[in-house]
Amino acid sequence: MLTIPGKIPIRIYPLFLIVMIGISLLNSGFQLYLASLWAIVICVSLLVHEYGHALTAMFFGQRATIELVGFGGVTRRHGHAPTALQEFFIVLNGPLAGIALCGLSYFLSLHAESWPLMVQQLLLISTYANAFWTVLNLLPVQPLDGGQLLRIILQGFFGLKGLKTALFLSFVISFLLAVLFFIYHQVLIGSFFLLFTFEGYRTWKNSLPMTSQDDDKALQQFLKSAEKDYRKGQLGYAQQKLIAVRKHAASGVIHTSATLLLAQIYHAQGHNSEAYNLLLPLRDTLTPDLLLLLHQLAYAEKQWKTAIDIGAALYQHQPTYDVALTNALSHAQLGEAKPSVGWLQCAIKNGLPNFKEILSMEAFNPIRQDPLFENLRLG
Repeated sequence: MLTIPGKIPIRIYPLFLIVMIGISLLNSGFQLYLASLWAIVICVSLLVHEYGHALTAMFFGQRATIELVGFGGVTRRHGHAPTALQEFFIVLNGPLAGIALCGLSYFLSLHAESWPLMVQQLLLISTYANAFWTVLNLLPVQPLDGGQLLRIILQGFFGLKGLKTALFLSFVISFLLAVLFFIYHQVLIGSFFLLFTFEGYRTWKNSLPMTSQDDDKALQQFLKSAEKDYRKGQLGYAQQKLIAVRKHAASGVIHTSATLLLAQIYHAQGHNSEAYNLLLPLRDTLTPDLLLLLHQLAYAEKQWKTAIDIGAALYQHQPTYDVALTNALSHAQLGEAKPSVGWLQCAIKNGLPNFKEILSMEAFNPIRQDPLFENLRLG
């Protein structure tokens, strides 16, 4: 990574350079001279666009860093959260900077007859590239600036309902554009919009549980404070704050986030029953790590059938010996020798250590006399 220091630091990642070279070669028909001109235009245009965002953010009191990554640029902002109107102008001024560069390039190209050929070519490429990219970037699709502007406008007028509507429109429009580009054999651009469609659908679906409390800035800050206490190991403080957050936000994303963190605190404190009761209603939305925790808690709480159901689903994504062993123990507690032995064989296959010692555990007593278990022990 190359870092250019300054009031607005610029970070250039290797992947950006690779992608830029690839796009430049494609646009130039693999002519090295024209490719070099395209590379210059791409770098300058991206920086002008991102400076439009960054300078506006600094005008409103934020700090900014420009990163050239992958297929484009990103302006990272730090400091106080801007108002909705400020956010609108921060987002808008990126495309406006691109429009200004496009207009300047076009104007200069009209008076460049006596200028060197390379300069004339640079101006023509800059006019075309900035016109195309700016129009594309203003389409109302996340994560493009047009999608961000649509979100800011609808959320500003209609609140949470507006946010969900903007996210829904984003992935629908993205899908239609992907189809359109594929019809006209623009496979690369169509592929990008197809990716935007899948990501947009996921974002929209994740927004559905959101409630009005999720827009409460005070609750958001209180939750962040609790998360900070948790990372510092101050579990008591974090616990009190999370209980207060859940009391004020009876549902929604903030409620769920507070619930998940509170369950982990209860588990760390040895309050397995409380942790289990918090996680169980959320089992279908848990990450693999938290689902593994719920699996262990279900066994600890002697909820054998629940542990088996969770473990069977978990093993499909996380085939480890500890998941298989917990399922084997749960079946053993129910007196079910055949599935217990089957899960033990899965555990052995996945590297179960101290096999003989584990088979001597009291938890296997209900099936110890079964021939299947005895054959496994002797084998």
